[in-house]
Amino acid sequence: MDATSILIYVSIFSFFSIFFALVKQISKYIEYLNRKLLYSGYSVWYDEFDKCKNLAYQKIYREQILSYNLSNVTIVDKDISKLEKEYINMVYTFCGPRLFKDVVSFYGDIKNVFLVLSSEFVVKIFQDEQELMKSNNMKE
Repeated sequence: MDATSILIYVSIFSFFSIFFALVKQISKYIEYLNRKLLYSGYSVWYDEFDKCKNLAYQKIYREQILSYNLSNVTIVDKDISKLEKEYINMVYTFCGPRLFKDVVSFYGDIKNVFLVLSSEFVVKIFQDEQELMKSNNMKE
C-alpha cells in the first residue's frame, strides 16, 4: 500500500463520517420541527382530545357507573379495570387514528397515553362518587 491509496481511504472515510454526521443532524432538526409543529397546534388537538375523553366518560358513566352510584355500592377493582379498558377503547374510537397518533407522539409512547387515560378515568370515578355521597349526606 502506498501513500496515495492510504490518502484515498482516509478521505473516503472522512467523507462518509461527515456525511453520516450531517444526516444525523438533519434528522434531529426534522424531529425538532415535527415537535415544534405538534406543540404549536397543541391547544387545537388537545381540545378535541379532551372532548373525546369527556364524551367517552359520560357514555360509560350513564350506561354503567351511575347504577353503582345510585345504589351506594362502590365499584370493585375488577370492574374498574374492565371499565378502564372500555373507556380507553371508546376514547380511541371517538378520537380516530390521526388525533390519537398526535396524542401518542405528544406523550411519547402509547403506554404513557394508556396510563394517563386510566388514571384520569379512575380519578373521575372517585370524584363523582364523593360528590354523590356528599349530596346524599346533605339531603339527610
